Amino acid sequence: MYTKQGLNCSVEEIPLNDATCIAVVIDNHTAVNGIYRSPSQRSIDPFLLSLDKLLSQYKNYRNLILAGDLNIDIKSCNEDKNSEGYLNLLASHGILPGHTYPTRESNCIDHLMIKTTFESSTIVIDAPITDHCAVLGSITKTP
Repeated sequence: MYTKQGLNCSVEEIPLNDATCIAVVIDNHTAVNGIYRSPSQRSIDPFLLSLDKLLSQYKNYRNLILAGDLNIDIKSCNEDKNSEGYLNLLASHGILPGHTYPTRESNCIDHLMIKTTFESSTIVIDAPITDHCAVLGSITKTP
């Protein structure tokens, strides 16, 4: 992750079960979490329990972003048995998908999940340097 020079932020590695996570907290009201969850992890329950605990710590934050390669397909009409529990957990914390477009083959496994009151946008673009599409997100803080 990159941050703008002069931005009041902290960066730390967050322990999650069956995943790696780095968090950038900005001004104690915005958190951006970059997460990688391996596709070899079949049971999602330990991950969801630790993610729920993390999200509970951010309950008073105005802006929250989860981004990364979660290897959970969230596109409409998917066959991933982990999708419903994952999306329900995020929704219970006020976090919704920024997109459901395919990011690898026909699956949406690279996510940008957002909770904000500001205008936000997400785009998915083909990235020839990897086998996944790139997911870019923006939150516009209006005066």
